[in-house]
Amino acid sequence: MKNHKFLIFIFIPMLFFSACVSKPVINKPTSLQRHYTYTVLSNPREPAQSAQMEIALSLLQMNYNEDIIYFVNTLLYPPSKNYDGIDISDYTAEAYKNRIISEKRDEFRSSLPENDWRYSETINVAARFEKGLIIERQYYSYSGGAHGMQLNRHYIIDTEELAVVNMDDLFENFQREEIRSIVYRTLRANFNLRRNQPLSEGLFFSDEPELSFKFYLTDEGLVIYWDPYEIAPYSSGSIEVLLHWMEIRHFILDSGLELLTKFNIYLFDD
Repeated sequence: MKNHKFLIFIFIPMLFFSACVSKPVINKPTSLQRHYTYTVLSNPREPAQSAQMEIALSLLQMNYNEDIIYFVNTLLYPPSKNYDGIDISDYTAEAYKNRIISEKRDEFRSSLPENDWRYSETINVAARFEKGLIIERQYYSYSGGAHGMQLNRHYIIDTEELAVVNMDDLFENFQREEIRSIVYRTLRANFNLRRNQPLSEGLFFSDEPELSFKFYLTDEGLVIYWDPYEIAPYSSGSIEVLLHWMEIRHFILDSGLELLTKFNIYLFDD
């Protein structure tokens, strides 16, 4: 009986210790969305007769270390173009929200609009890595006329070096003929054109549109994209081309290959 009591005495603390060790750790989220909506009247004194502008902002609040937060905020939330200061408090989602609402309100009212307007921005983390971050931003604006305009932007961020990755960081010459041929071939395939058919016989403005330097990264390859109207009519929307890594791997700088590893993309030869 004494042996049983001794075993119980040991076993109970072990259970308690085991429970403490296996308790899940709740990590603080690395980013949060802040949503704002605001309605502007063209003539506040006569609300029933006023056109309206709806402003909707979904902004990102980072919870990384202070250096990363400041770097990302300077990219996403710059003050007005006339601003010359360096106060960190001016590079925040809250300050940016106030500036956008003020600027859009003034623009709307000064235009004496007859129709309702709309402006929206949505910013979110598209992908997060140990040493990298991809942020996607979508704009939509309508100020009368036949249709609004939607634009997408991506920020490819090296969080180790606190730098934005540009096309020149990956390629010595992205506009080289071999890459252009891959892009044009992919455009033909995507839009059901024959192998050697001129692009202008499809929906494109030119047979050889300039390559876009707007891009984002995926496991499959590098995606470049054009805004509406850049190389095709508005009705075609944004145009995207996926360049598979194996097609463009040999055009990428060695330093670019190393940089891509921060986004879990490994293209080194065996």
